[in-house]
Amino acid sequence: MAWSSMSPPGHIYWTNMGDPKRNDGSIMRSDLNGKNMITIIPPGGTFTPKQLQLEKKSGKLYWSDREGMRVMRANLDGSEIETLVDTSLGNSRPGSDPTKWCVGIAVDTDGGKFYWTQKGGHHSGLGRIFRANIQVPQGQSAENRRDIELLYDNLPEPIDLDLDPVHRTLYWTDRGDPPRGNTVNRAAMNPEAENGREPEILFTHLMEGIGLALDMNGSLMFITDFGGSVYSANLDGSNRRTLLFAEGNLTGIAYAEVPSADRGEASRVIGVPEETNMEDNTLVKSSFSAAIHAPIEDVGIPTWCFSLSESEYQSCSPAHVSAGATTAPDGRRMSINVEVLGGNRADRSKTRLCRELQRAIAR
Repeated sequence: MAWSSMSPPGHIYWTNMGDPKRNDGSIMRSDLNGKNMITIIPPGGTFTPKQLQLEKKSGKLYWSDREGMRVMRANLDGSEIETLVDTSLGNSRPGSDPTKWCVGIAVDTDGGKFYWTQKGGHHSGLGRIFRANIQVPQGQSAENRRDIELLYDNLPEPIDLDLDPVHRTLYWTDRGDPPRGNTVNRAAMNPEAENGREPEILFTHLMEGIGLALDMNGSLMFITDFGGSVYSANLDGSNRRTLLFAEGNLTGIAYAEVPSADRGEASRVIGVPEETNMEDNTLVKSSFSAAIHAPIEDVGIPTWCFSLSESEYQSCSPAHVSAGATTAPDGRRMSINVEVLGGNRADRSKTRLCRELQRAIAR
Protein backbone atom coordinates (compact mmCIF):
# COMPACT_ATOMS: atom_id res chain seq x y z
CA MET A 1 0.00 0.00 0.00
CA ALA A 2 1.24 3.50 -0.81
CA TRP A 3 -0.16 7.00 -1.10
CA SER A 4 0.57 10.14 -3.06
CA SER A 5 -0.34 13.80 -2.64
CA MET A 6 1.36 14.80 -5.87
CA SER A 7 -1.89 16.21 -7.22
CA PRO A 8 -5.29 16.88 -5.60
CA PRO A 9 -7.14 15.01 -4.25
CA GLY A 10 -4.24 12.64 -3.68
CA HIS A 11 -4.27 8.91 -4.31
CA ILE A 12 -3.86 5.63 -2.51
CA TYR A 13 -2.38 2.62 -4.33
CA TRP A 14 -2.63 -1.03 -3.33
CA THR A 15 -1.81 -4.49 -4.61
CA ASN A 16 -4.21 -7.38 -5.17
CA MET A 17 -2.17 -10.59 -4.95
CA GLY A 18 -4.86 -12.75 -6.54
CA ASP A 19 -4.54 -16.53 -6.61
CA PRO A 20 -0.86 -17.45 -6.02
CA LYS A 21 -1.20 -20.32 -8.50
CA ARG A 22 -2.51 -18.09 -11.29
CA ASN A 23 -1.03 -15.11 -13.07
CA ASP A 24 -3.82 -12.72 -12.02
CA GLY A 25 -2.26 -10.17 -9.65
CA SER A 26 -3.11 -6.49 -10.13
CA ILE A 27 -2.53 -2.99 -8.74
CA MET A 28 -5.28 -0.45 -8.14
CA ARG A 29 -5.62 3.24 -7.30
CA SER A 30 -8.30 5.47 -5.83
CA ASP A 31 -8.68 8.90 -4.30
CA LEU A 32 -7.83 8.99 -0.59
CA ASN A 33 -11.56 8.92 0.18
CA GLY A 34 -11.97 5.67 -1.77
CA LYS A 35 -13.67 7.24 -4.79
CA ASN A 36 -12.63 6.99 -8.45
CA MET A 37 -11.14 3.53 -8.10
CA ILE A 38 -9.32 2.25 -11.19
CA THR A 39 -7.00 -0.62 -12.10
CA ILE A 40 -3.58 0.60 -13.25
CA ILE A 41 -1.78 -2.77 -13.52
CA PRO A 42 -4.35 -5.22 -14.93
CA PRO A 43 -4.58 -8.87 -13.84
CA GLY A 44 -1.62 -10.71 -15.32
CA GLY A 45 0.57 -7.61 -15.43
CA THR A 46 2.23 -8.99 -12.31
CA PHE A 47 1.94 -12.42 -10.72
CA THR A 48 1.50 -12.02 -6.94
CA PRO A 49 2.24 -8.39 -6.00
CA LYS A 50 2.99 -7.79 -2.31
CA GLN A 51 4.41 -4.63 -0.70
CA LEU A 52 4.20 -1.46 -2.77
CA GLN A 53 6.21 1.76 -2.49
CA LEU A 54 5.72 5.06 -4.32
CA GLU A 55 8.85 7.00 -5.23
CA LYS A 56 7.64 10.56 -5.70
CA LYS A 57 10.69 12.17 -7.30
CA SER A 58 10.67 9.88 -10.32
CA GLY A 59 6.92 9.20 -10.24
CA LYS A 60 7.43 5.44 -10.05
CA LEU A 61 5.72 2.57 -8.24
CA TYR A 62 7.96 -0.21 -6.94
CA TRP A 63 6.65 -3.58 -5.77
CA SER A 64 7.75 -7.11 -4.99
CA ASP A 65 6.14 -9.99 -6.90
CA ARG A 66 6.20 -13.06 -4.63
CA GLU A 67 5.43 -16.13 -6.75
CA GLY A 68 6.62 -14.11 -9.72
CA MET A 69 10.05 -14.09 -8.05
CA ARG A 70 10.92 -10.56 -9.08
CA VAL A 71 11.06 -6.89 -8.13
CA MET A 72 9.12 -4.62 -10.50
CA ARG A 73 8.50 -0.98 -11.29
CA ALA A 74 6.04 1.12 -13.34
CA ASN A 75 4.84 4.67 -13.83
CA LEU A 76 2.03 5.91 -11.58
CA ASP A 77 -0.48 5.33 -14.37
CA GLY A 78 0.68 1.73 -14.80
CA SER A 79 2.63 2.28 -17.98
CA GLU A 80 6.22 1.17 -18.65
CA ILE A 81 6.22 -1.95 -16.48
CA GLU A 82 9.80 -3.09 -15.80
CA THR A 83 11.39 -6.05 -14.05
CA LEU A 84 14.37 -4.86 -11.99
CA VAL A 85 15.35 -8.15 -10.35
CA ASP A 86 14.47 -11.70 -11.38
CA THR A 87 15.30 -14.29 -8.70
CA SER A 88 13.79 -17.28 -10.53
CA LEU A 89 17.10 -18.59 -11.92
CA GLY A 90 15.10 -19.90 -14.85
CA ASN A 91 12.36 -21.58 -12.78
CA SER A 92 8.82 -21.36 -14.14
CA ARG A 93 6.17 -19.18 -12.51
CA PRO A 94 4.52 -19.53 -10.06
CA GLY A 95 7.66 -20.23 -8.11
CA SER A 96 7.49 -22.89 -5.41
CA ASP A 97 10.76 -22.07 -3.63
CA PRO A 98 10.09 -19.54 -0.80
CA THR A 99 13.75 -18.52 -0.69
CA LYS A 100 13.17 -16.88 -4.09
CA TRP A 101 9.95 -15.11 -3.06
CA CYS A 102 10.31 -11.32 -3.06
CA VAL A 103 7.93 -9.70 -0.55
CA GLY A 104 8.97 -6.35 0.96
CA ILE A 105 10.28 -3.31 -0.91
CA ALA A 106 11.79 0.08 0.02
CA VAL A 107 13.45 2.78 -2.08
CA ASP A 108 16.36 5.03 -1.09
CA THR A 109 16.11 7.70 -3.77
CA ASP A 110 19.04 9.83 -2.62
CA GLY A 111 21.25 6.79 -2.17
CA GLY A 112 20.25 5.39 -5.55
CA LYS A 113 19.28 1.99 -4.12
CA PHE A 114 16.21 -0.16 -3.55
CA TYR A 115 15.88 -2.85 -0.89
CA TRP A 116 13.75 -6.01 -0.81
CA THR A 117 13.10 -9.07 1.32
CA GLN A 118 13.08 -12.74 0.30
CA LYS A 119 11.16 -14.42 3.08
CA GLY A 120 12.20 -18.06 2.97
CA GLY A 121 9.98 -20.87 4.21
CA HIS A 122 8.23 -21.38 7.54
CA HIS A 123 10.52 -22.48 10.39
CA SER A 124 13.51 -22.32 8.04
CA GLY A 125 15.43 -19.23 9.17
CA LEU A 126 16.36 -18.55 5.55
CA GLY A 127 14.94 -15.04 5.20
CA ARG A 128 17.19 -12.44 3.58
CA ILE A 129 17.34 -8.72 2.79
CA PHE A 130 19.02 -7.46 -0.40
CA ARG A 131 19.65 -4.20 -2.20
CA ALA A 132 20.63 -3.10 -5.69
CA ASN A 133 21.03 0.09 -7.72
CA ILE A 134 17.85 1.78 -8.88
CA GLN A 135 19.10 1.57 -12.45
CA VAL A 136 20.07 -1.77 -13.94
CA PRO A 137 23.76 -1.54 -14.88
CA GLN A 138 24.41 -1.06 -18.57
CA GLY A 139 24.82 -4.32 -20.43
CA GLN A 140 23.16 -6.34 -17.64
CA SER A 141 19.59 -7.52 -17.08
CA ALA A 142 17.20 -8.34 -14.27
CA GLU A 143 18.30 -11.97 -14.51
CA ASN A 144 22.08 -11.47 -14.45
CA ARG A 145 22.74 -8.07 -12.85
CA ARG A 146 25.88 -8.17 -10.72
CA ASP A 147 25.24 -5.24 -8.38
CA ILE A 148 22.95 -7.14 -5.97
CA GLU A 149 24.16 -7.04 -2.35
CA LEU A 150 23.08 -9.42 0.42
CA LEU A 151 22.73 -7.32 3.59
CA TYR A 152 21.17 -9.66 6.17
CA ASP A 153 20.49 -13.38 6.12
CA ASN A 154 19.35 -16.23 8.39
CA LEU A 155 16.26 -14.21 9.36
CA PRO A 156 12.99 -15.98 10.36
CA GLU A 157 10.58 -14.52 7.74
CA PRO A 158 11.19 -10.84 6.87
CA ILE A 159 8.17 -9.22 5.23
CA ASP A 160 7.60 -5.46 4.78
CA LEU A 161 10.32 -2.79 4.76
CA ASP A 162 10.66 0.94 5.38
CA LEU A 163 13.61 3.30 5.61
CA ASP A 164 14.89 6.09 7.82
CA PRO A 165 17.20 7.72 5.25
CA VAL A 166 18.42 10.42 7.67
CA HIS A 167 19.83 7.94 10.18
CA ARG A 168 20.55 5.35 7.46
CA THR A 169 18.40 2.75 9.20
CA LEU A 170 16.34 -0.10 7.74
CA TYR A 171 13.14 -1.25 9.49
CA TRP A 172 11.22 -4.44 8.76
CA THR A 173 8.50 -6.73 10.07
CA ASP A 174 9.07 -10.45 10.55
CA ARG A 175 6.21 -12.96 10.71
CA GLY A 176 8.38 -15.94 11.62
CA ASP A 177 8.66 -17.81 14.91
CA PRO A 178 9.56 -16.09 18.19
CA PRO A 179 11.79 -14.95 19.72
CA ARG A 180 13.21 -13.29 16.58
CA GLY A 181 10.00 -13.55 14.61
CA ASN A 182 6.65 -11.78 15.07
CA THR A 183 8.67 -8.65 15.55
CA VAL A 184 9.66 -5.27 14.15
CA ASN A 185 13.41 -4.96 13.64
CA ARG A 186 15.91 -2.35 12.60
CA ALA A 187 19.48 -2.40 11.39
CA ALA A 188 21.93 -0.23 9.52
CA MET A 189 21.36 0.29 5.80
CA ASN A 190 25.14 -0.16 5.46
CA PRO A 191 25.97 -3.24 7.58
CA GLU A 192 29.72 -2.83 7.11
CA ALA A 193 29.50 0.37 9.18
CA GLU A 194 28.18 -1.63 12.15
CA ASN A 195 30.96 -4.24 12.22
CA GLY A 196 28.58 -7.19 12.08
CA ARG A 197 26.15 -5.92 14.70
CA GLU A 198 22.96 -7.99 14.89
CA PRO A 199 19.61 -6.40 13.96
CA GLU A 200 17.79 -4.81 16.90
CA ILE A 201 14.35 -6.13 17.88
CA LEU A 202 12.06 -3.19 18.68
CA PHE A 203 8.55 -4.63 18.91
CA THR A 204 7.48 -8.15 19.87
CA HIS A 205 4.39 -10.36 20.28
CA LEU A 206 2.85 -9.58 16.92
CA MET A 207 0.38 -12.07 15.49
CA GLU A 208 2.17 -12.66 12.19
CA GLY A 209 3.49 -9.14 11.66
CA ILE A 210 3.22 -7.84 8.10
CA GLY A 211 2.54 -4.15 7.37
CA LEU A 212 4.93 -1.35 8.33
CA ALA A 213 4.90 2.41 7.73
CA LEU A 214 7.13 5.08 9.31
CA ASP A 215 6.17 8.66 10.20
CA MET A 216 9.57 10.31 10.22
CA ASN A 217 8.26 13.74 11.27
CA GLY A 218 6.49 12.28 14.27
CA SER A 219 9.19 9.65 14.99
CA LEU A 220 6.52 6.93 14.92
CA MET A 221 5.98 3.58 13.27
CA PHE A 222 2.68 1.90 12.42
CA ILE A 223 2.34 -1.87 12.17
CA THR A 224 -0.33 -4.35 11.12
CA ASP A 225 -0.51 -8.06 11.78
CA PHE A 226 -2.45 -10.94 10.30
CA GLY A 227 -4.30 -11.30 13.59
CA GLY A 228 -6.20 -8.10 12.80
CA SER A 229 -4.43 -5.44 14.90
CA VAL A 230 -2.98 -2.03 14.07
CA TYR A 231 -0.28 -0.72 16.40
CA SER A 232 1.82 2.40 16.79
CA ALA A 233 5.08 2.96 18.65
CA ASN A 234 8.02 5.30 18.78
CA LEU A 235 10.83 4.44 16.38
CA ASP A 236 12.76 2.83 19.24
CA GLY A 237 9.76 0.59 20.05
CA SER A 238 8.68 2.48 23.17
CA ASN A 239 5.19 3.90 23.82
CA ARG A 240 3.45 0.93 22.21
CA ARG A 241 -0.26 1.49 21.52
CA THR A 242 -3.00 -0.70 20.05
CA LEU A 243 -5.10 1.35 17.61
CA LEU A 244 -7.34 -1.43 16.30
CA PHE A 245 -7.99 -5.01 17.36
CA ALA A 246 -9.60 -8.08 15.74
CA GLU A 247 -10.23 -6.38 12.38
CA GLY A 248 -9.70 -9.53 10.32
CA ASN A 249 -6.53 -10.48 8.45
CA LEU A 250 -4.62 -7.21 7.94
CA THR A 251 -1.66 -6.84 5.61
CA GLY A 252 -0.44 -3.52 4.15
CA ILE A 253 -0.52 -0.10 5.80
CA ALA A 254 0.37 3.41 4.64
CA TYR A 255 0.92 6.60 6.62
CA ALA A 256 -0.38 9.79 4.98
CA GLU A 257 -0.25 13.42 6.01
CA VAL A 258 -3.65 14.66 4.89
CA PRO A 259 -5.01 18.07 5.98
CA SER A 260 -8.14 17.71 8.08
CA ALA A 261 -10.39 20.75 8.31
CA ASP A 262 -12.28 19.26 11.25
CA ARG A 263 -9.29 18.57 13.49
CA GLY A 264 -6.73 21.02 12.16
CA GLU A 265 -4.19 18.19 11.92
CA ALA A 266 -2.25 16.77 9.02
CA SER A 267 -1.54 13.17 10.03
CA ARG A 268 -3.59 10.11 9.47
CA VAL A 269 -3.05 6.39 9.23
CA ILE A 270 -5.06 5.24 6.23
CA GLY A 271 -7.59 2.64 7.30
CA VAL A 272 -7.78 3.65 10.98
CA PRO A 273 -11.06 5.34 12.07
CA GLU A 274 -10.90 8.95 13.21
CA GLU A 275 -11.87 7.92 16.74
CA THR A 276 -10.64 4.61 18.09
CA ASN A 277 -11.33 3.69 21.71
CA MET A 278 -9.38 0.76 23.15
CA GLU A 279 -9.75 1.87 26.76
CA ASP A 280 -13.00 0.07 27.57
CA ASN A 281 -13.32 -3.61 28.52
CA THR A 282 -14.33 -4.82 25.07
CA LEU A 283 -11.85 -7.31 23.65
CA VAL A 284 -13.59 -8.14 20.40
CA LYS A 285 -16.64 -6.62 18.74
CA SER A 286 -17.76 -8.14 15.46
CA SER A 287 -20.89 -9.23 13.66
CA PHE A 288 -21.58 -11.25 10.55
CA SER A 289 -24.65 -12.08 8.52
CA ALA A 290 -25.43 -14.69 5.90
CA ALA A 291 -28.47 -15.80 3.95
CA ILE A 292 -29.69 -19.34 4.66
CA HIS A 293 -31.68 -20.63 1.72
CA ALA A 294 -33.97 -23.02 3.56
CA PRO A 295 -37.54 -23.03 4.91
CA ILE A 296 -37.71 -21.31 8.29
CA GLU A 297 -39.28 -24.36 9.89
CA ASP A 298 -36.17 -26.36 9.02
CA VAL A 299 -33.81 -23.90 10.72
CA GLY A 300 -33.31 -24.74 14.39
CA ILE A 301 -30.63 -22.41 15.72
CA PRO A 302 -30.78 -23.52 19.39
CA THR A 303 -30.71 -27.20 18.43
CA TRP A 304 -27.76 -26.66 16.13
CA CYS A 305 -25.91 -24.45 18.63
CA PHE A 306 -26.09 -26.94 21.49
CA SER A 307 -25.53 -30.09 19.44
CA LEU A 308 -22.66 -28.86 17.29
CA SER A 309 -19.97 -31.51 17.28
CA GLU A 310 -16.34 -30.60 17.75
CA SER A 311 -15.39 -32.08 14.37
CA GLU A 312 -18.08 -30.05 12.57
CA TYR A 313 -16.95 -26.88 14.35
CA GLN A 314 -13.31 -27.52 13.43
CA SER A 315 -14.20 -28.14 9.80
CA CYS A 316 -15.67 -24.64 9.47
CA SER A 317 -12.31 -22.88 9.91
CA PRO A 318 -8.65 -23.74 10.61
CA ALA A 319 -8.86 -21.27 13.51
CA HIS A 320 -11.58 -23.29 15.27
CA VAL A 321 -10.10 -25.41 18.07
CA SER A 322 -12.92 -26.81 20.19
CA ALA A 323 -16.63 -26.41 20.91
CA GLY A 324 -18.97 -27.48 23.66
CA ALA A 325 -22.00 -26.48 25.72
CA THR A 326 -22.71 -25.84 29.39
CA THR A 327 -25.24 -24.20 31.72
CA ALA A 328 -24.78 -20.83 33.40
CA PRO A 329 -25.39 -20.46 37.17
CA ASP A 330 -28.78 -18.91 36.46
CA GLY A 331 -29.85 -21.91 34.39
CA ARG A 332 -29.37 -20.50 30.91
CA ARG A 333 -27.68 -22.69 28.35
CA MET A 334 -24.42 -21.45 26.88
CA SER A 335 -22.09 -22.53 24.10
CA ILE A 336 -18.31 -22.47 24.56
CA ASN A 337 -16.09 -21.92 21.54
CA VAL A 338 -12.28 -21.94 21.62
CA GLU A 339 -10.67 -20.14 18.70
CA VAL A 340 -7.22 -19.01 17.62
CA LEU A 341 -6.70 -15.26 17.31
CA GLY A 342 -3.95 -14.22 14.95
CA GLY A 343 -3.97 -16.71 12.12
CA ASN A 344 -4.50 -20.39 11.64
CA ARG A 345 -1.07 -21.82 12.51
CA ALA A 346 -1.99 -23.41 15.83
CA ASP A 347 1.43 -25.05 16.08
CA ARG A 348 3.16 -21.68 16.53
CA SER A 349 3.80 -20.35 19.99
CA LYS A 350 2.82 -16.88 18.84
CA THR A 351 -0.85 -17.79 18.63
CA ARG A 352 -2.98 -17.31 21.66
CA LEU A 353 -6.26 -18.97 22.50
CA CYS A 354 -9.31 -16.97 23.40
CA ARG A 355 -12.27 -18.64 25.08
CA GLU A 356 -15.42 -16.83 24.02
CA LEU A 357 -18.62 -17.50 25.95
CA GLN A 358 -21.68 -16.79 23.84
CA ARG A 359 -25.25 -16.59 25.03
CA ALA A 360 -27.25 -18.84 22.77
CA ILE A 361 -30.58 -18.00 21.27
CA ALA A 362 -33.34 -19.66 23.30
CA ARG A 363 -36.79 -20.45 22.04
